[in-house]
Formats: sequence, structure tokens, C-alpha cells
Amino acid sequence: MKKTVGLILVIFVTLLLAACSRQDEKEPEIRIGFIAPFTGVLRDLGTSCLEGARIALEEIEHRGGLVIDGRRYRINLILKDGQNIPELAVQAAQELINHEEVVLIIGPPISSLAIPVAQLACQADVPMITQNSTHPDVTKGTDCVVRTCFTDTFQGGVMARFARENLQARTAAVLFDVAGAFNRTITEIFVNHFKEAGGQIVASESYTTGERDFRAHLRRIAESQPDVLFLPNYIHEIRLQIDQLRELGMNVQIIGADTMSIRNAELIARIEGAYFSTHFSAETPDDRVQVFSAEYQRKFQREPTAAVALTYDALNLYFQIAQEQGSIDPEKIVAAMQNLERYEGVTGIMEFRGSPDPRKSVVIIHVVDGEFRFHTRIDP
Repeated sequence: MKKTVGLILVIFVTLLLAACSRQDEKEPEIRIGFIAPFTGVLRDLGTSCLEGARIALEEIEHRGGLVIDGRRYRINLILKDGQNIPELAVQAAQELINHEEVVLIIGPPISSLAIPVAQLACQADVPMITQNSTHPDVTKGTDCVVRTCFTDTFQGGVMARFARENLQARTAAVLFDVAGAFNRTITEIFVNHFKEAGGQIVASESYTTGERDFRAHLRRIAESQPDVLFLPNYIHEIRLQIDQLRELGMNVQIIGADTMSIRNAELIARIEGAYFSTHFSAETPDDRVQVFSAEYQRKFQREPTAAVALTYDALNLYFQIAQEQGSIDPEKIVAAMQNLERYEGVTGIMEFRGSPDPRKSVVIIHVVDGEFRFHTRIDP
């Protein structure tokens, strides 16, 4: 009897170990941390980011899963809510690194959150890919962070090139918030590139945060008769500036940055005819974009936003790196990220050239009949 019981136990343990071994061999796990604002005023941004991740994960599963060095991996996306509060985002990153033992962090998609999280991730040697954080300081002084979006400064140069080459503008004026780091920096880049391209800046008007009456600035700009007026400002300011510009009877071509890209009917009506730079358009005539957009619309019954597309690219960029390295080891991923060269996604071409900040495609939108219409894509 004892021999029988002993034999049964041996068989049971053997089968259990074999089952565990088969499960481990079949489907090891990749734990990926995902920080975004899932509650609070920016929850729609978090929802968009998560939708982009879901499309990427479903596609990789449909293709038979993520196979690295001959092994199929199950992907466990661990969500953390950073809201729009840096302290919460840092706490989320600490939990992901110390307790969840993630091998990658996606996000946060907001620069004010991404900057401190990037510092923490690099201290722990955990790679991070941010999809929507455009501030230059996000990657400054780090060796484990890359982004799939362009930087604030990069689009300033692209819009100068677009004004000169596409709009054939010979003269330009700028109106910007001198107290805002984004406004000031992008304006400086635009001015320098416009001049280098043979254009002339005929008026440069600055104001300080909180100013609401721009008429004196606009009168001086009107006197200079520019071909284009660059407004790299935020929505609440642009609304006032456009209203006062029309009130003064000014008829000038408005151009702007991705701060104009929010789909608000009231704002869109004001910027009719304007051109601005952004990360993505579902109308881009590219097969990759059309397939992605069709799948997203089938699933969510609306067009994908830039945040959706940038998150989709962020995950697929990681999948490509891991497959090329044949490993999910964070050290190997970080080393590979430092030597990235080129990636093509739904937001266009990204040329890293060893930099965490890609030179990449920029979409130009034209506001026509109250709609954001794809105008062109400028590739690096």
C-alpha cells in the first residue's frame, strides 16, 4: 500500500512539473508598464492611448503572438493612472519597477509627467518609450528613453520649411508668449529656419502669459504686411488672437503648431483656412495608415487620434527591437535603443540616428469648411 501511494505521488509530482515546464516553455510573460491619465480632466487622452495599445496587442496576437528567439511570449500590460499629477506618475512608476518588475514602461504621454518618470526609469535601468511627450527635457540626460513623437522644437523647423517651400511665403510675422518655454522655443526655431531658407521676418511680437488684449501687437503685424502669421500658442489664446485679428480686418494666412489640433468646433470655426503641424492624420494616403485606421474605426466607430497612433507605434517599436535583439532583457533593449536608426510606423518615418528624439514625418493639416483635412506629409 505504501509503495502504491508513493508511486502515485511520484507520478503526480512528475506530471505537475511536466505541465508547469510545458506552460513555461509555451508562453513566458512580458510585463509592460503603461502609465497614462485614466481619470481626471485628461482621461480622454489616457483612453486614446490605451485604445492604440489594444490595437497593437490584438494585431501581434493575430499574427501568432510575439515570438522572440523562437519562443512565444504572452504580453501582460499593467495599467497605472498618473492623472495629470507628476507625484502620482512617479508613484506609479515606482510600483511598476519595484513590485510589478516590468521590463518596459510605455508613457506617460504628458511631458510634465514623463520628465520625472524618465529619470526614475533610467536609475532603475528600465527602458521607457513615451508616445506623446514632446518637451526636449523628457530625454535630456537619459540613456534609456526614446519617443515616437517629434519634439516641440522640431515642428518649428518643419513649419518654416512648409511656409517657404509649399506656401511660397517670402515674409512672416510671429506672435508668441515669451514667458512660455514651448512658445518661445518653437518661435526661435521657426524664425531661424525661415531666415536660413531665404525668408524675412517682418514682425516679431511677444506677450506674457495671461495677456488678453492683443490688438496693439496685431496692428503692428498688420503694418508689416506678412505673407504668413505664425501662432505657436495655446487654444484659449489663439481664440482671442483670431477674434481680434478678424475684428481689425486683417487678412493673412495663419499657420500654427500641434496646439491647434484639438477638435473643438468653436476653435475650428475660428481657424478656418489655417495650416498647422501635427503627428497623424487618418487621411494620410499610405497603405499602412489606411489599414490601421480602418481597423480602428471598425472597432471604435471613430477616427483614430494622434495619441492612438503614437501609442500603437510605441508598442510596435518595442516589439521590433526585442525581436531584433532576440531578448527582452532590459539592458539589451536599452543598448539597442541607443543605436536605433530607422523605424516606419503609422505616424510615418522615424530616423533616430542614435538619438532618442527622432527626425520624423510631420503631417500638415488644412482647415477647410470646418474640417481638419490632410494637406501633405513632410518626411525627414
